[in-house]
Amino acid sequence: MSYADHLQKALALVDIDDRKPLIARAGVTADDLRHACRKWSVPISAHLRLCAAAGIDPLHGGKADIPGPIGEFHRPSFALALRMKRLAMKWSLRQTEEQSDVAYSVLRRMEKGEPTSAENVLTICKFLKRNPFNFVSRETSLAQKSKSEPAETMHG
Repeated sequence: MSYADHLQKALALVDIDDRKPLIARAGVTADDLRHACRKWSVPISAHLRLCAAAGIDPLHGGKADIPGPIGEFHRPSFALALRMKRLAMKWSLRQTEEQSDVAYSVLRRMEKGEPTSAENVLTICKFLKRNPFNFVSRETSLAQKSKSEPAETMHG
């Protein structure tokens, strides 16, 4: 079962009346939700936000309690983790391709921090034995920030 299958299965259980609140809770667009429900590609950040809002583990599809809010996927950190693992194992990109089941050209783009599909990112997270949420910023809204942090003042 693919990672998109896990998400689609969880989203199928969401009542149609609960979809708008899910979109708001996840911080995704209606198109992101519609695409995920159809197993179409969505950006990795949207995929992870939907998994968190639906309460599922993005790698295994089981129930998970994921604290939110979920920010953006940080590709440079992910790229560094992939490169460090590869170099620690003393593998070439071709050897990593064989071990991870992700194509050489995709691995090369990943190591450069370039965008790729959620499926490829999650496959590499599983290969790295890393939770994909380790590569996501934890956002706080401006309203939450203003309540918790003192306002900055300018001194002249």
